[in-house]
Amino acid sequence: MSGWDLYLLGFSVVFATGPVLLRTALIWRRTGRNPVHLESPETPMGCVQLWLGLALVGYGAIIGLKVFWPAAFILLPRFAMLAQPVVWAAGVGLTLLGLLVAWLAQAQMGASWRFGVDHADTPPLVTSGIFAVSRNPIYLSIMLAAIGVFLLLGDALTLVLLVLAVSQLTVLVRLEEAFLRTVHGAAYADYTSRVGRFLTLIGR
Repeated sequence: MSGWDLYLLGFSVVFATGPVLLRTALIWRRTGRNPVHLESPETPMGCVQLWLGLALVGYGAIIGLKVFWPAAFILLPRFAMLAQPVVWAAGVGLTLLGLLVAWLAQAQMGASWRFGVDHADTPPLVTSGIFAVSRNPIYLSIMLAAIGVFLLLGDALTLVLLVLAVSQLTVLVRLEEAFLRTVHGAAYADYTSRVGRFLTLIGR
C-alpha cells in the first residue's frame, strides 16, 4: 500500500465522517431535527438524491478496491497520462481544498445546514462569509473532492462517476433554488443576482 493509497483511504474516511455523519449528528442533537431530508425516488428531488448517493458510494467502492484489492483495480481502463506524481499532488490539493470548503461552509451555516428540502422548517438565509463567494459551497466542495479523487485514481469508471456526481449536483442545486425562491422571495432573488451558483460571476 503506497502513501497515495493511505492518503486516499484517510481522506475518504474523514470526508464521510466529518462533513456528513458528525455534522448531521451534531445538528440533530442541537436542534432536535434531522438535517438530512431524503425524498422518494419517484420525485425529481428523490431521483437526483438517489443517483448522487450511488455515485458517492461508487467512489467509496473504487477507493476500497484500489487500497485493498489493487490486483482487481488495475484491470479497470486507465488514463496513463494521469499516472504521475504531479497529477497525484494536484489531486491531493483539490481534495484538501474540498474538505476545507466543506468545513468552512458548514461552520458558517451552523444549524441552518440542510441536505434536501425541509418544508416544515425554513432556516435563515446565510449570505456572508464563504457564502458571499458561492451560493452552494458545500456542493462545490463535493465537486472539488470528486475531481481530486479522479486525479488520484485515474481510471475510466471514476470519470463516469465524476460526470454523474457533477451532473446530479447541478440539478439538485436548481431544485433547492426553486424552494429557496419560494420561501425567501426578494431576499433570495437579490442574493442570486450578486453571487454565483458555485463561484462568483458564474451562474448568477
